[in-house]
Parts: sequence; structure tokens; C-alpha cells
Amino acid sequence: MKFVVCLLITVFLSAIAFAGGKTQLTLHHLNQEAPSISREVTFASKDGIKLYADIYDSEKGKSTPLIMLFHQGGGDVRGEYATIIPRLLKLGYNIMATDTRQGGNRFGTNRTMADITKEFSYCDAYQDLEAALDFAKKEGFTGKKIAWGSSFTAALVFQLASKR
Repeated sequence: MKFVVCLLITVFLSAIAFAGGKTQLTLHHLNQEAPSISREVTFASKDGIKLYADIYDSEKGKSTPLIMLFHQGGGDVRGEYATIIPRLLKLGYNIMATDTRQGGNRFGTNRTMADITKEFSYCDAYQDLEAALDFAKKEGFTGKKIAWGSSFTAALVFQLASKR
């Protein structure tokens, strides 16, 4: 039941992020309109792949809900969520945006894939979501965790919710 609520919250947050005024927010505006800026972090998946993520800390602290963002296949998290992250920050959420191993240069540069020459299946990227959740807990985020996926990662967040 708890995970169904998280799914509904994710759908609600998506509606909030895309609704509203005609002003387009981008990461360029982040320093001017949002209370925090990101810090890049790295951590390893279970099989040793080095993952890159950006953490945006809410002024409300680490007990505020954390939204974990994951991109679609062939993409990267910075490019895909550039217009959504500032809106979520203005709503007061902590954010962790992770580049998974199933990425590319569709929107920008996937940092995780920069040094990887091996090919992986979409299912292989599930452990990247688990690693992100584990890292968030180690970083001291005690509030609720919301997993937000796009395309194949949208399917993987259901698996994460059911297992974790």
C-alpha cells in the first residue's frame, strides 16, 4: 500500500511539474530561483559500476522527502530533467538524479556511460536504482523516498518498490 501511495505521489508530482505558468525554468535559472545547487556524487552498483548522480539538498533538511530521478534509455538525467528539477526544488523536495548504465547522449552526456564499453540490458540497470537508494540512506536522507522513472526506469521503479 505504501508503494502505491508513492506511485500516486509521483503521478501527482509529474502533473505539478508540467502544469502551471508559461515560464520555462531551466538549470540556468536554478541559482536564481531555487534555494540550493547540486553536488555531484559517485557510488558503486553491486557489480562495481561507478555511478554518477547529482544531489540537490532542500533547505528543509534531510527529513524532507527525497525524489530519486532516473532517465530513459539512451539518455542522461541532467538533460532529461533540466526543466523539472527547478520546479521540484521550489516545492521543497530533496532530489537525487542518477545516470544509470543504460544511457547515452540523447539529451546531454551520461557520465556513468562515459567509461563503459560493455553493453548491458535494461534489466541490468535495476541494480543502479538499488545502489542509488542505498547511497541516499547512507547520505542521511531520512524522509520518504520517491522513485521517479522515465521509460524503462519507470518499469524498474515498480520492481524497486516491490522489493525495497
